Amino acid sequence: MRWHTDGLMIFLRCLVYGIATAVFAWPLTAEPGVLGATIGSVSGVVIAHFLSRSRLRSLAVVALAIIVTFILIQFHSSLFNQVFITQALDPRTLLNMNEATFWTIVCAACATILVLCSLRVRALAVLELAAVVAVFSQLVVAHRYGAIHRPFELADPILLRGGDPSSLLLGLGAIAAVLMAVLLVKEQRVARLVAQLALLSAVVLSTFFASQQGGIFPHPEAPDSGLGLRGDLLDSDRVTDQSKTEWAEQLDFKDQYGSFGFPAPVAVVLFHDDYSPPGGVYYFRQGTFSQFNGRRMVVSTRQDIDQDVAAGFSPVYREVREAPSPNRFRTSLETTVALMADHSRPFALESAVSFTPANNPNPDRFRRAYRSESLVLATERVNLLGQQAGREDWSAQQWQHYLQMPDDPRYAELGEEIVAQLPPERNSDAMLRANSVQNWLAKEGIYSLRSNHSSAPDPTANFLFGDKIGYCVHFAHAATYLLRSMGLPTRVSSGYMIPESARQGGSALLLTSANAHAWPEIYLRDVGWVVIDIFPERNLDPPGAAPDAELQRLLGQLARGTHALPDEGEVIPTSFASLWRWMSDRFGKSLGRILAVALLVFYLVKAWRILIPSFASVDAQPRLLYRRELDRLSELGIRRREGESRQAFAERMQQQLPSLIKLNAAHEAAAFGSKKPIDPALLQDTVRAVRIELQRNAPFYRRLMGWLIPWSWLTSR
Repeated sequence: MRWHTDGLMIFLRCLVYGIATAVFAWPLTAEPGVLGATIGSVSGVVIAHFLSRSRLRSLAVVALAIIVTFILIQFHSSLFNQVFITQALDPRTLLNMNEATFWTIVCAACATILVLCSLRVRALAVLELAAVVAVFSQLVVAHRYGAIHRPFELADPILLRGGDPSSLLLGLGAIAAVLMAVLLVKEQRVARLVAQLALLSAVVLSTFFASQQGGIFPHPEAPDSGLGLRGDLLDSDRVTDQSKTEWAEQLDFKDQYGSFGFPAPVAVVLFHDDYSPPGGVYYFRQGTFSQFNGRRMVVSTRQDIDQDVAAGFSPVYREVREAPSPNRFRTSLETTVALMADHSRPFALESAVSFTPANNPNPDRFRRAYRSESLVLATERVNLLGQQAGREDWSAQQWQHYLQMPDDPRYAELGEEIVAQLPPERNSDAMLRANSVQNWLAKEGIYSLRSNHSSAPDPTANFLFGDKIGYCVHFAHAATYLLRSMGLPTRVSSGYMIPESARQGGSALLLTSANAHAWPEIYLRDVGWVVIDIFPERNLDPPGAAPDAELQRLLGQLARGTHALPDEGEVIPTSFASLWRWMSDRFGKSLGRILAVALLVFYLVKAWRILIPSFASVDAQPRLLYRRELDRLSELGIRRREGESRQAFAERMQQQLPSLIKLNAAHEAAAFGSKKPIDPALLQDTVRAVRIELQRNAPFYRRLMGWLIPWSWLTSR
């Protein structure tokens, strides 16, 4: 039996290494290389098991394996550079043989070292587990952060049939979990080893199917950008204007900010009409910050300020209270937004008029969807010259609110210095003053996420009158204070900023965490809030990742509620969730009922075998009671071995269950027709003694788990 178990373990380890190396080599080489990697790893497993029984020291074996591998690689390189080899083989055959032999040598050496270390030092089994994790991780790493169309080799065939690649990736994760468990299982009995692996596979598959049925798909988690976009999420049904002050929306001054990580997708915007912004940049406003708290701009606590953004997600159509009136400077535009990451409130192109909830086109991919109408700026900024600042109906308190700023005379002095270059007759023009501040900051400021101003009492002053190195929050605050010092009502807004070129001619626009942004705005009469963004001429940070046009197109299709690449004819269910629905539509719930009935039958038979001795005749009790106790032992994995007699089994268990010999004797006496009458009381005492001994040697949780297994009685002997 020991030999059979060892042989099975070698086979399972060969299976694990063969699959893992094939997965690892598949994206890196051609088919001959994958085949060579598989053969090499399997050979390495066999060699390692052979060497583990030798008397050679582990370090000596590892060193020998490395030396032999180096020699073989050198020989391989020299061999395939020989003229007679290159002349005898055509280029394709030569390349295939080169790849196959190289991968065979390398994978055989790596497998030999890993397996030998694991067999000799049990703690080093973690190296095998790490290898399996690394192999499967590198296969699907391109799928991170919402890039559902990658890796292309896996995703394209599924997307062509209207499926979701996440199902395959979750399946690969389940396979990796089973393979890792195989490396950890150590069992001396073949039957128990097979049973444990079967149970493990059942658990993994159950979890996998449950995740599919429950709609648990990986969603991209956008990092907190520090711009108040995520906030503390509130129940949309309970969000009111009065609850705005409860939101954790704030602009953060951070030192050495680094970056927001990989640009994870956060939303897809579908344009219902073509629109080209005058400045070539789209601004999606979500939050506003106009109240000065003594250190920075925060969300206003007044109920008559900044009512032109949504208070929260609403289950019904809702108009924005202070939306700009239709005018000659703006045009109406509708968009649909499908959110892939949670947000504290909806956003829209400036300036929003209304928000309407929409059906989620793909719940597996999007958190929610809504439609928005905006009155977007449709004229060049030169046409805004001469417009008055502020609204005529603002009260003195509202005017004062939009002019609050630090009590530092340097802001006013710098502001006057900046606008001093304007012609005297145009010096008071609000738009010209805003343009001057914008141009000065763009020329003098330096953009970098790695700044050092947050510890200062006034981070903006430390930035503006110091090294002038900062990011959007610093520039937005600096522009706001400078413009307020000139008497212009200004605020800071946050949301997403993305160039028009990112649309690439399509109607869908993908927003990522890298597009999170803060910018200043001034209010012009008859126009509304106008973006005055700063684009520093100098940038110390490396350029960000280019937008993924293919991912944008794919998510745009999903946001429209259509398949990415629909195939002709019936869509083949490629995800397990769709496959389950497809089978349910055709076969109803019959499969589930069959499984439920089978499970019920197993439990009924088990209960019958437990209860029947209480109702049986005296002559049948020795057999039925003995069978019941064997069932209890089987629940704990204690069974007769192949070819072992009942008497030999009872003797083998004598140390743990001494009373089992008496129970076995009573059973054999009744079975072979002993003339001695059966004493029911003595028989019950023997059974009780066996049970007490079993309880003493097996903890309660093991007995409970054994009882819950419905088919345990099938394995009792």
